[in-house]
Amino acid sequence: MRQTRWPEQAVRVALLLAGLAVAHLGVTLFLESDLGSDPFNVLVQGLYRALPWPGWMTHGRVHLLVCLLIVLVLLAAARNYVRIGTLLCMALGGPIIDLWTVPLAPLFPDALALPWRLLTLVTGCVILAFGMTVVIRSEAGTGPNDLVAVVLSDRTGKPFGPVRVAVDVLFALSGWRWTFSLPCPAGCWGAWRDWAPWCAPPWWVPAPRFFSLSAEGCAISA
Repeated sequence: MRQTRWPEQAVRVALLLAGLAVAHLGVTLFLESDLGSDPFNVLVQGLYRALPWPGWMTHGRVHLLVCLLIVLVLLAAARNYVRIGTLLCMALGGPIIDLWTVPLAPLFPDALALPWRLLTLVTGCVILAFGMTVVIRSEAGTGPNDLVAVVLSDRTGKPFGPVRVAVDVLFALSGWRWTFSLPCPAGCWGAWRDWAPWCAPPWWVPAPRFFSLSAEGCAISA
């Protein structure tokens, strides 16, 4: 394999950083539109909104923690896939989202009309696609969440496309499981867990009279 010289590596890292800044601007627009996000950030958003984090936690910091967990698993199971770009994506993706949120959040009040939210979502898609193109062309490494599909495809011998779709669906369903909203009388508590375990509450949550998981988190009535 050809040895990459340090000036070339520096250019690749610079391209990666520029692509990350642009791509996560698109992600931030997704989040501010409040109409959905990419599958991985659906997972992050679900965990951020549903779990009892300390007050200083943000979406970006939860993003960093989830990426860190993925990298730790990859280092244990597929170390040779982890490159400098993987570590940079892990460390900087979440903080970049938080940085973009500071100037953008005031521009998106709760009462913002749906057409403007849709426009924001579409704009975010375009910006994210452009940013990810720059990240890919940098060839400095793959982000942790993207690397999951790469490793699974290589290890199982399955085509990358279907594996990537399956991983994205898993991310999205995992996040949706935490943001699913359905008030449920206590009588259907057991049935909910038996018939829909993917969106049921955790096993350690005691059965209340009413329970719902919503975008704001857990709502329990005694």
